[in-house]
Amino acid sequence: MRGEKTNMKDIVHICCSDSGGGTLKQAIKGGWIEGKKVISFVDDLSNGPIKWIDDADSRIEWCKQTLALYGEFEDIAECVKSDYREFHEEINKIGNEEIYIWYARNGKEMCGLRYILSLLEDKISQIKTIDVSEKTYNVNQINSFTPRCMGEISPKRFKDLLPIIRLMDEEHYLQLMESWKKLKDENSLLRIPNDTDVISVSEDYFDNFILQYTEPSFRKCARTVGEVLGRSEIPSTDDYIFWRILQLVKNEKIIYRGNLGVMREMDIKI
Repeated sequence: MRGEKTNMKDIVHICCSDSGGGTLKQAIKGGWIEGKKVISFVDDLSNGPIKWIDDADSRIEWCKQTLALYGEFEDIAECVKSDYREFHEEINKIGNEEIYIWYARNGKEMCGLRYILSLLEDKISQIKTIDVSEKTYNVNQINSFTPRCMGEISPKRFKDLLPIIRLMDEEHYLQLMESWKKLKDENSLLRIPNDTDVISVSEDYFDNFILQYTEPSFRKCARTVGEVLGRSEIPSTDDYIFWRILQLVKNEKIIYRGNLGVMREMDIKI
């Protein structure tokens, strides 16, 4: 119960976003869930090449191409490598603790789940997964919602998700690893959720949707990106949508003015 001092349970929580990791830490601090550590995996494996294990440069080059806020990192290559190095170090520190992996039904977190599990093959019996998209809040009310990402959940609501914890078994693990192998073999530039699975789709999957919400008169590119993300039933990221806008500019389907390549310094129209 919140406010009571208890021994911290030996649970390592893992999720696939910084925002999700932050709220998990707050949930532990507030006493809504138990745990001793939170590990966040930050890369978005729903887009870009994922055979990067054998060719890290291809993954790094993709990050350079799609990072909307250019100039924010002096050395993107080192940032990518250090993120993975630090994550692997944290994974390797896990001993006999219980492992809770949290995810929602979006491409980033579902691909992240598969990648994380590929690193934990020898700890299957310690793993529990929580699909937060199984839970709908405020059922039959006007403000009903089903989380599409970890960042949409407030810390105190994590306790409501504990009843949907799923114990990992070998059969389910092998299914997820087969899914991950298929995605890596396909090595598409975009992967999206399909119910509880993830599928590869063409890199231009969102293009028609982007054009639909691009105005015939100039407006800020960031506003178009925000509208596309807000209206799309398939969760994506601002970096990916912005990259597709740049491709549409290159293909002369979108007209721009301003500083090409900087989202908040560009105006666009069809």
